[in-house]
Amino acid sequence: MAFTLLIAIATTTNAFTNVNQEITEKVKIQLTDTTTLNLRSTAGSQAHTLESQLFPVLANLIQIRSIIELSERTDDWHLMPYETGKLLVQLVSIYL
Repeated sequence: MAFTLLIAIATTTNAFTNVNQEITEKVKIQLTDTTTLNLRSTAGSQAHTLESQLFPVLANLIQIRSIIELSERTDDWHLMPYETGKLLVQLVSIYL
């Protein structure tokens, strides 16, 4: 009788250990997947926020770069009226 009880206890303990390990692995996988999904969602949201905040700044910088590139292409930059050159300097200093 004691031997049968000992075998039953060992079998139950072994089964409980196996089930516990399987549950632990499944929970770990689910937590990893959920955490990864949450992090990706947060990163996407922050990227969208940054993009919307930086869009006007980037547009202004692109416009300034175009103005500078166009001004470098003309050979008669020194012949430009004073006020136009002054406005370009003001634009560049505002955005830098």
